[in-house]
Amino acid sequence: MCRAKNSSSYSLNSGYNWAVKTTSCVARLGVVGLMFAYNPVFVYSQDFIGSPSSVKLLLPATAVASGRVINFSFSPQSTYLFYSRILPSEELKLLKKDNSNLPTKMYTYTLKSGVTREIQLDNPRGTLQVIPMGDDVTVFFADEGRKGYQGFYNLATKKIVFTTIALENTLSFGEQPGFNWLLTRISPESVMMTFFDGRQVPLGLSNDIQYLERKKQDATNIYMYGYKVGDSSVKYEVTIRKSDFAVRKKILPKSPLSFDALMPDPQYSVVVRGDKVTLTDSNALQVKGNVLLPFVDLCLKRSFESSGVLSSDERFVAYLDGGSLLMRELVPSDPKLAMDAARAREKAKAIQDAKMVGTGIMIYSADADDVLPSADDFNSKIEPYLKNRDLLDGFTYTGKAENLANLKDPAGTEIGFKSGPGGRAIVYADGHVVWKDDK
Repeated sequence: MCRAKNSSSYSLNSGYNWAVKTTSCVARLGVVGLMFAYNPVFVYSQDFIGSPSSVKLLLPATAVASGRVINFSFSPQSTYLFYSRILPSEELKLLKKDNSNLPTKMYTYTLKSGVTREIQLDNPRGTLQVIPMGDDVTVFFADEGRKGYQGFYNLATKKIVFTTIALENTLSFGEQPGFNWLLTRISPESVMMTFFDGRQVPLGLSNDIQYLERKKQDATNIYMYGYKVGDSSVKYEVTIRKSDFAVRKKILPKSPLSFDALMPDPQYSVVVRGDKVTLTDSNALQVKGNVLLPFVDLCLKRSFESSGVLSSDERFVAYLDGGSLLMRELVPSDPKLAMDAARAREKAKAIQDAKMVGTGIMIYSADADDVLPSADDFNSKIEPYLKNRDLLDGFTYTGKAENLANLKDPAGTEIGFKSGPGGRAIVYADGHVVWKDDK
């Protein structure tokens, strides 16, 4: 699940679809602990992301849970990581049906201490959904398979307060940091504020506002956005005074922009980029010219739908890796160190790619009576001998269609190169690769 800007719908079905399928990860690419051999495998323990002015280091992954994890989410104040697992005895049933009604267990993983605790709810199943509330102590639960089984669960006391909220009429869940209530429309002219302890306060709200989007709150007021019924281009700022729950509204300047445009964009997001699940830095993508590392590949998507989730403070990212739930922390880093590391990483990758292309050329030549490929249609000739066509991106072939036996010095005859930071990885006719710095 990606961390996204707030949706205009707060139903459990649309706003909180937590069905997540497992993925397989690629080998980690990072900086510290570089290892290289002729068999081009790189093993790194850390990654950097960001632009030259602001860099974060991704620490090595922490294994949070194994087995079939079907949903996961951070608490609003980044205290916990919530997740659900299909019971091990039920996992084989996934081969025959979906996970929507299989027995599950729900857990909290405390980010600071690493302690895992089970959430004690009655007979949880795949249809049970949990939303962390803004106080970081309470969760709202609702089971789509058991009508009426909904309420608030206190993680500290394990106390349950049952509710009878019409979820389809809910305007706002209290999942933002510091919020401790839900907001539900109970009539065209009024809404109900339901607090986590079960208290309910009706609020007068004119029937020309069809939707509320929470904005912020302070010690005195709660501020929200609202649309006018029938005309979403008319936007209101709605203020609820905490002392007596008085409501007032004002019209915002008319604009075609949605409320998403009025809210600050998150710096980081988890997206599917090609065939990979990637952590992306939007600030780095907007930098012109010298971009450091705008993204980090977390997992290979393969044929499964996959996603990840960021904590609200953007300090942690969680994702699935071959059935395991992993988490990585983002910490500030020295831009110079990251820049040097990025250069080392790109240099190593250029050498790796050049070696693999060189090996492909040698295999092609062996199949062609030891004759090197010609420059014409070089890519199409070599592609069948490469594991990944992307290895040819940026590779320049300089060889000729000649027999290797006729070369006086194969080890000194250049047949191609791949450029990298400050130099290039040169492939020679005997297949070996040498890095040469630019003069």
